[in-house]
Amino acid sequence: MQASQLPCRSRLAILAALALAALARPAAAGEEGLRAYNQSPLSHLSPGEFKAAGAELKPLTIVGARNGVFAEALVISSPAAISKLSVKASELKGPGVIPAGAVQVLYGVADGAPAKRDLSGLFDSLEETPPAEVPVDKKSGLAVQLLWIRVRVPADAKPGDYQGTIAASAGGQSVEAALKLKVFDWTVSDPRDWSARMDIIESPESVALAYDVELWSEKHLALLDKTFAILGEMGQKTLYLTAIRRTHFGNEHALVRWCRDEKGELQPDFANVEKYLEVASKHLGKIPGVILYCWEPIKAEGHAGGAGEASRSTDKPVQYSFWDREKNALKERTGPDWGTPESKAFWKKVTDGIAPVLDKRGLKDSLLLGLVGDDRPTKQAMDDIGNALANPRWAIHSHFYCLEWRGYKMGMSIALWGIHLNITDPAKGRGFSWKSDFWLSYYPREFTMSSPLPEYRYKMEMWMGACSLFELGQTGKSRYAKGLGRIGGDFWKVLKDARGNLRGTLADRYPEAHWGQLNLNYCIPSILGKGKDGALRTVRSEAFREGSQDAEARVFLEKATEIHKYRQKLGEELAGKVRALLDERIRMINRWGGPREDQKSGSLGEAALDPKSHNQKLYAAAEEVAGKLGTGRIEESEDPDAPPPPPKKK
Repeated sequence: MQASQLPCRSRLAILAALALAALARPAAAGEEGLRAYNQSPLSHLSPGEFKAAGAELKPLTIVGARNGVFAEALVISSPAAISKLSVKASELKGPGVIPAGAVQVLYGVADGAPAKRDLSGLFDSLEETPPAEVPVDKKSGLAVQLLWIRVRVPADAKPGDYQGTIAASAGGQSVEAALKLKVFDWTVSDPRDWSARMDIIESPESVALAYDVELWSEKHLALLDKTFAILGEMGQKTLYLTAIRRTHFGNEHALVRWCRDEKGELQPDFANVEKYLEVASKHLGKIPGVILYCWEPIKAEGHAGGAGEASRSTDKPVQYSFWDREKNALKERTGPDWGTPESKAFWKKVTDGIAPVLDKRGLKDSLLLGLVGDDRPTKQAMDDIGNALANPRWAIHSHFYCLEWRGYKMGMSIALWGIHLNITDPAKGRGFSWKSDFWLSYYPREFTMSSPLPEYRYKMEMWMGACSLFELGQTGKSRYAKGLGRIGGDFWKVLKDARGNLRGTLADRYPEAHWGQLNLNYCIPSILGKGKDGALRTVRSEAFREGSQDAEARVFLEKATEIHKYRQKLGEELAGKVRALLDERIRMINRWGGPREDQKSGSLGEAALDPKSHNQKLYAAAEEVAGKLGTGRIEESEDPDAPPPPPKKK
């Protein structure tokens, strides 16, 4: 019996079976099915904007060095929903073998801010497991999945060219891409030793609210462990410990809590501080900046204008958290008045108590008091808080660069347009972050959650190369920036409205602690993604990470050419060649890192965005210089044989 003679219901069943069989077989050449496409890791992608092109799939090419983590991107698409997706990486073969386990495949989540209202979100968060199903996007008519390929180059990998494959399969169809890796003979330092100072503010309260777990419980600490594992890869250098409640971080209660001892006397309790430091230092190592957040203004103003005047020096009464042991409940309390003996005794207990907690982790010299902003504390409050410390240092986040306030030194200054540094062509002046002994960082408030990825990649290195043209012209010396700061780590939307819908971050929680134009929501509230089971890497955090990693190679090369004894060993010909290469790189970074123009003269030379070519030159130079010097790391930041600076101009 022919198919046309079968009953209608039977004919439909056969046609359906044939259709399923067609979907199950591998796509033939030129046939629409599961396809793979090259994708730049420095280009945002939305499923709604993706268009399947007929371009030939080229090998994924990665340039790197030993002990580094380097990434490439790949997109797979299908006219039908993609289900049961599986992606596997092979081992990489070359001068040696890099195991398949060193290649990690992450799966993009379209949860980033959309480029347009009618589009799906940008791929941002990166999950470690594939989605159950990738649906067809209504706008593009395709199911689109971003794959993020990370290669962790072993510290003992032999230099040379390696090759392997990335194979994806779904619904009976499969695609494969070649993966090529070039490893240079230079070793990247561990992130905790990077020169770049990354200041990312982690919000333990946001994590607890996002996943509905009890603060400082085992579940909460397990979630924080995932967060700090990612921040540790990024070279994170700070940790904030709240000693007061209702700060502009939105914490209802303080990390440092108070309770009654067996004699009934009020004492600070550091049990939760211990837990937090333990999980953080596990991944961050010896944290350079541990900021004890112990001061807030009465009310933060909207703008920096007039900061430092008497009208902007106000001390909010001390808001602390009391722990009722019997009821295991935290209660709101107000501390002693500023300037009283009781106030000095109160803060002496805090600083005396936290000292051994820090000392046993080697963090005695990392303590900074804070947090100074555009609104600043009176000398009385600063005297009270630091009265038991020999040389108290403070931390400031402000529009303005600040070294000292009310006679107290700043140990970290994070500034916006008051940083008084220039992004300029290297022919006019160069910045050397490693020459500075002061922790000055730039606050990139111009960032948004959907800023171009080249800005995320190059912002750190760009500001590490900034300088003061005025100071260079006057004295031959300049201050320099050591990194980026005041970036939100995980200030996700966790506050709900009356209907139970998520409406805002904890930075919006307390109106009196909004911090005006320095509010965390004005820049990047969250560099990390919120996954089903904890924090996730994002394409933005990956760009930040690789930018800081590249900066390590640049710092090594700068030291080799700037410090006299190393330059002598290199010889002027090689030193000049390296300097020319770095200047070429600086021009690209300045052009694509954000400013678009010289901040002094108004012009920046055009430079093509060519990250792979530049990184190949960068790491090849690191290999050559390390071979010449016999070392791949230079610890010195001073040049004892350098000639004196020119006399100051009259």
